[in-house]
Amino acid sequence: MYKDRSKEKLVNAIVYFIKHTKHCHVTKLMKLLYTLDFEHYQQTGFSVTGLKYHAWDMGPVPVPVWRELSKCEDSGLGLMSNFKVIDEEYSNGKIRKNMSTNLKFNPKVFTKRQIKLLENISFIFKNALADTMVEYTHSLKSPWDITIKEKGPKSEIDYSLAIDKKILPQDEIEDKNKTNNDMIELLNSL
Repeated sequence: MYKDRSKEKLVNAIVYFIKHTKHCHVTKLMKLLYTLDFEHYQQTGFSVTGLKYHAWDMGPVPVPVWRELSKCEDSGLGLMSNFKVIDEEYSNGKIRKNMSTNLKFNPKVFTKRQIKLLENISFIFKNALADTMVEYTHSLKSPWDITIKEKGPKSEIDYSLAIDKKILPQDEIEDKNKTNNDMIELLNSL
């Protein structure tokens, strides 16, 4: 039987980012998760966490994760019991929601490719603040940028925007998505 490990992957990705990057507050985490999911989708046609992202003015946001960690609202992900979020005021008056956890990272829920992505993303953005990650997540023609311009703020970001359409035509992207969805349905019916 197929077991969906999306929640386990989400929790463990958060644990990994908290333990392997500095300044891992909620806003930076949103950008790290987005990068993980969209980079993996670009390579495989699947996201790691199964999250949906929306194009907020300040960047791509998986809304249920943000609600649980920023607003302490239960979205059914169980994050509030696994992560501690503490408001920290900086000298410039900004308040960041710093995160911590006592959980240990479980690499067994990830594929080798996913582990490598976690490592690479953490290495690249180890010392970055969310403000400096904006250059990457908000870049011209990024999935976030295209969504803001074509659908407007708060719209869901389509994962297929992560695929360079010069390399893969739109009809092939749609066929790949249909095949992926059919495979998930088949595995869930077993």
